[in-house]
Amino acid sequence: MKVRVLFLGLLVFSFLFAGGRKVIGKEVVVPRMRMLSAREIMREILQKFPEMVPDWCKDNIFVKGDTEEVIELFPFSKVEGVDLLQRFLPYVNFYKGINLVAMYPYFIAISGTNKYKMPQDFNRLILDNGLEVTDKNILELAKMFVILAVGSEPVFLKGGEWGEWRKRRPSLTIEDELLSFPQITFLEGKRINMWDSEEGMRMDAELKIRIGDGEIQKWRFSQTLYRNPPGEKRRRLIKVGQFTRITVFVNEKPYRSYEVWLIEEKLKGELDSRNPRIEIATNIGNATVENDSFHYLITNRNKTPTNSWLRFRLYSFNPMETVYIKIKPIRPYIYGPEVSLVQFI
Repeated sequence: MKVRVLFLGLLVFSFLFAGGRKVIGKEVVVPRMRMLSAREIMREILQKFPEMVPDWCKDNIFVKGDTEEVIELFPFSKVEGVDLLQRFLPYVNFYKGINLVAMYPYFIAISGTNKYKMPQDFNRLILDNGLEVTDKNILELAKMFVILAVGSEPVFLKGGEWGEWRKRRPSLTIEDELLSFPQITFLEGKRINMWDSEEGMRMDAELKIRIGDGEIQKWRFSQTLYRNPPGEKRRRLIKVGQFTRITVFVNEKPYRSYEVWLIEEKLKGELDSRNPRIEIATNIGNATVENDSFHYLITNRNKTPTNSWLRFRLYSFNPMETVYIKIKPIRPYIYGPEVSLVQFI
């Protein structure tokens, strides 16, 4: 009897230690990239979205059908072989293109007659295809977001003049970038309930990944916002069916954040237009400010940086309104504190 109780206790302890929510083990994703022919570029992209073609070359592209110009000006590769994307979004195609002016790649998804820029349009993409973020699928959709976000990052071309890149790497071609997609290793995934005081929101899922041979990263996802549920006056944290924040950590330190566009008309819960406000977060305390108010931050003291930071977030403003924020450095006295004064109008 004692042995059985001890064994059961170990099971319970193991379950609690793991959070009871770990559902993803190690998985390696290596998307295949295939260059599109001129005919495929026309049929799958340019004929659907002719606004992508500038006026000066429309005749050559659409009237004369200059295939060489199509390949030269609008090179695209297509993502293939990603089971997760095919399973959740079977009627969506994903493409990588190059902005030849900025020499920087971009990533788009096409579903029917709709085009989505990745990863910013991720919420609209899934909502338009009958999906929403839930407790049941948040880890799978989080993995999907990681794949699309990583795919949108440059591998070789990171801005600048093409001639400069050719000087550094004479053998480099546009196809090298379009056919490149880093290997993504998903090491662990779990649902969490973690309050992020820096972001001012709750994080609901965490993925531990490695991109190529790089360092291990932790990607944390939130699906919640403070809303006024129908019939309730008090704001509370509720799930809104979309990703509201994605933050990446390396060595337990914030590495970067992804801003995803929220689809207001499909958010769950009422917009609280009666109580617009701006919330301030700093590493020296938090504050809430009203319109026409000021907030200051000491950035240098006796010529020594204080490493203080300030982040602001807007709530319940009408999307059609303009909010003006003035940031002005002030120096009250020589060699004294350097103060940044922020005015909200």
